[in-house]
Amino acid sequence: MGGEGTSLSQIAHRLQQMAMAQHQSHTSSTSTSTSNSTTKAILNRIWTRYIPNTEAFHQLLFSELPQLLLKQQQQQQQHNANTDTLGLLVFDSIAGLYRTKEDDNTINHDEHNNKSSMYYAKRSQDLFTIAAQLKYISDQFGVAVVVLNQVTATSSKITMNGGRDTFAPIAGKLSLVPALGLTWSNCVNHRYILTRTEEQRDATTARMGTHQDDAISSGGGGATKFVRKIRIYSSPRFSTTMEARFRIGGSGGILVL
Repeated sequence: MGGEGTSLSQIAHRLQQMAMAQHQSHTSSTSTSTSNSTTKAILNRIWTRYIPNTEAFHQLLFSELPQLLLKQQQQQQQHNANTDTLGLLVFDSIAGLYRTKEDDNTINHDEHNNKSSMYYAKRSQDLFTIAAQLKYISDQFGVAVVVLNQVTATSSKITMNGGRDTFAPIAGKLSLVPALGLTWSNCVNHRYILTRTEEQRDATTARMGTHQDDAISSGGGGATKFVRKIRIYSSPRFSTTMEARFRIGGSGGILVL
């Protein structure tokens, strides 16, 4: 499922770049033909789909994916061999399919509240249905499922316009929360948070193996770099104190030990 805000050509280019980097890191061969054939073989094992709306998303989850996985499962049983099957599903991301649009100012307050209540009730029901189907696919076919979510900033509630409730951000009091809200939070088994912050490094540290993809600026006094971390936010199995640094290279994410 293609990343939101990213064109299909950009996704294809990045996948090709990662496949080539993976091949080069595992072989000493400099043959162009060998590299191209290996890269093609890697890419043939990756299936990408662009999902424009919730209808197409339901079609994928409740029809196309189960049929494909069942066919692969039957082929594997018939041939009694380790044939290629889907082992990982990544959805990047579903937040855009369920994000609300800006409210129409011409709609009166009561009508707006009624429409909002109906929308959120329907969205909650849809998210529960989707989560149940993803868990069924994972259990039935032994497929790991990763759903990327976005974050949104919370805002403090204030009273304006003669008592009418509105929401406005208060400087210094904003915090980030998952975009799909409480409904989706109750559907997730393991939640991980990926963060990126800036870190100032002195000149000596900056010269000691700073990766090119991490550095964003440098000067006489040192360098500023991105620090990327993955942390367990909630899990029934793992401690929420667990976290690790990683960097993004040509072949993808790499843990920094």
